[in-house]
Amino acid sequence: MRLSDHLDKGIWTVADKTLLLLYGFGVIVLVVNVLPRDEWGSFSLFQSLFLILCVLADSIFLQPMVKFATEHEAEVPEVLACGFNLYTATMLATGIAVGVLSTAFASIFKSSELGAMLPLLPVFVALSIFRNVGIRYLQIDLRINAIFWVDLAFFGSILVLTVLASALGLFHTAVDFIYINIIGAVLSSIVAIFFCYRAFMNMPLFRVPRSEYGRMLSFAKFQAGTSALLTLQQWSDVLIVGVFYTPSEVAIYSAAKNDLSFFGRRTRGRYTACRADDFQALHSA
Repeated sequence: MRLSDHLDKGIWTVADKTLLLLYGFGVIVLVVNVLPRDEWGSFSLFQSLFLILCVLADSIFLQPMVKFATEHEAEVPEVLACGFNLYTATMLATGIAVGVLSTAFASIFKSSELGAMLPLLPVFVALSIFRNVGIRYLQIDLRINAIFWVDLAFFGSILVLTVLASALGLFHTAVDFIYINIIGAVLSSIVAIFFCYRAFMNMPLFRVPRSEYGRMLSFAKFQAGTSALLTLQQWSDVLIVGVFYTPSEVAIYSAAKNDLSFFGRRTRGRYTACRADDFQALHSA
């Protein structure tokens, strides 16, 4: 196997990570420095809740989907449908539950702004499903160039819309930024559907064998504990700060964490942002 056979994939991977690096810098410059402190703190709490849901569902259902699909090529449509159904059902159920409990979360974190944002969580979750599943499917086929365009549609559109909204005087609150992210999720999902159209159309969504669900759930039950531990370790700190302090103080903690994360990862030559595995769902620089 020659290095040149994989050189193009390496170039697209570098381009994708560079895109995430630019996005992270843009969030620091365009969002952290623009939103009022309470708004940024409340958005950080929203982001942490969103990411915990996304990362857990991705690691429990989508990562096994990639594993099984690469091991059993003939069963890819069934594996993809199984992973899609489990991931979608889990994300919609948990997203709706958090949205319904928005008042309780607002009380726990002492943030009326968070209470206004959380009803939008189920919408954001639903419109991100094809993006997240599509990226995993593209990983199965090692279509790294397509993943770049899916990411560009999301991160690029958010940066452009944020700049335009700021220039037009339309960007003042965290809710405004969530609407921008929802638009980015729609555009990114459309691009993902474009690249994965045949795979999505061939999914036997209502004809997945029960044995396929059993196999994936059997694997997932061993994955769930480790995934929960790692996810909470990475994202629960902001929520813990939010329980004991005000959104304004959460904003200071989150901004410092993002700045340290951004510059620390840049010096190591890598940057991880928000897809369910590396976004892992949203704006953490």
